[in-house]
Amino acid sequence: MCTRVLWNNNNLGVLAGRTMDWPESTEPILIVAPRAYQRHGGKAGLLEVIRENALEWKSRYGSIIVSVYDIGTVDGLNEKGFAAHALYLESTELPGQKATLHLAVEDASGDSAIMENIGGKLVIHHGSQYRLMTNDPSYEEQLHLLGKQDFSKPSLELPVPGNVNPVDRFQRAAYFSAMLPEPRSEREAAASILSIMRNVSVPFGAPYGEFGIYNTEYRTVADLTNRRYFFELATTPNLVWAQLDQFNLKDGEPVRILDPDDINLYGEVWDKFKSAEIAF
Repeated sequence: MCTRVLWNNNNLGVLAGRTMDWPESTEPILIVAPRAYQRHGGKAGLLEVIRENALEWKSRYGSIIVSVYDIGTVDGLNEKGFAAHALYLESTELPGQKATLHLAVEDASGDSAIMENIGGKLVIHHGSQYRLMTNDPSYEEQLHLLGKQDFSKPSLELPVPGNVNPVDRFQRAAYFSAMLPEPRSEREAAASILSIMRNVSVPFGAPYGEFGIYNTEYRTVADLTNRRYFFELATTPNLVWAQLDQFNLKDGEPVRILDPDDINLYGEVWDKFKSAEIAF
């Protein structure tokens, strides 16, 4: 299911947080790819699943991403401070195929875009004011529902939506992210956005209606200003991060990977990445 929150209105930097909510492990792997790396949109790992009209390209910039089931990218940041986050959207409608996702992107300037395929047409909400995203209903409807709430005067007595459904998470993220104090350091900024992502996380065992239980598997924070990527697996007690500038991202350098499901990992882990023969 998932939640994305962009913090682009502080004086220190631009940061984006996301949760990955899913009923089982998505087998996340952190992958660093160099510039000019060959990509193929029709492959799932080594298996070519789309043989006709599959998109192929070479990446212009180096990046760090999180993979999902070893078949594609679901979240990540490149060396120019551009980040992307794919979240579930059941109401997605694509002619001839069904990819139930919508996409949030942002850059180091604080610009943002939410992209959805609604009724077979691409709908884009573009602007720095589009900071939040969860799941269904459509983004337009989420904004409409948020507009019915008055969070302008926060207090201990003000009721805030507290369930784990996408509408409640969207509104809770709006309420708490609007009150974040001005950070004095990158450490405070990352901690602040993580506090929001933990607030909108789905606890283990929480009911999710007809979808069953979709607890939060992991949380990420992309610091677009400093090109640092934070990762927090829900089943380990440690936060890890990698400074993208530490990697050699020149054309021809090997792909590097790290399995974050290791209780011994903590702090800066760029030197723990190992060379790999393939990615995607």
